[in-house]
Amino acid sequence: MRLLPRVAIFFTLILSPSIGSAAGSDCRPFADHLRHQMLDLINDANKGYEQKHNELETLFIDALDMNTIAQSVAGDYWAEAKPDERDAFFKAYRAYLPDFYVGGFNEEDLNGISDVIITEFTKTSAGHFTALTQINQKYDDPIHAEFQIVTDRSGTCHIVDFKAEGVSMLDIQREEMLLLGTQGGLPFITKKLEERPRK
Repeated sequence: MRLLPRVAIFFTLILSPSIGSAAGSDCRPFADHLRHQMLDLINDANKGYEQKHNELETLFIDALDMNTIAQSVAGDYWAEAKPDERDAFFKAYRAYLPDFYVGGFNEEDLNGISDVIITEFTKTSAGHFTALTQINQKYDDPIHAEFQIVTDRSGTCHIVDFKAEGVSMLDIQREEMLLLGTQGGLPFITKKLEERPRK
């Protein structure tokens, strides 16, 4: 069974060198450690699906630069909003994002993964990197995805965007938020995010 694109992206970002770690000028040295960490979790027979799912969701949040991503997808609505409106949106968005990607992940997806490989890791500019990844599946063709990571002043690495088949997930969410915002700005976006059922 072929993994859903959002599930595939989740695994590329989680199994790659960017889980909020201090990496100096290059995030690549953390790749192998994180890859083994996550594959160990997937193959841990002592943990049930629910426990693995919860741990993956936590790692997902830790991997992202949530502040940058939230402001980016909110666009002008963020700039126009009051501080309390921004806080409410950030809280709702932070709950929504992992559910969007990890919520569709099931046991069949988990058991179908045989390996995750970083096929190319490139420094595009100072503190900016692009990683190309390949998810090998037991019963289907490999899935390829790309993600962008940045380092802050302390050298901590975070993901700021990821792509499936060349489509930016950040762009998709930005378009969705833009459409919602026309009906009531950031408060309306927040309301709709809060109303969405958890998967």
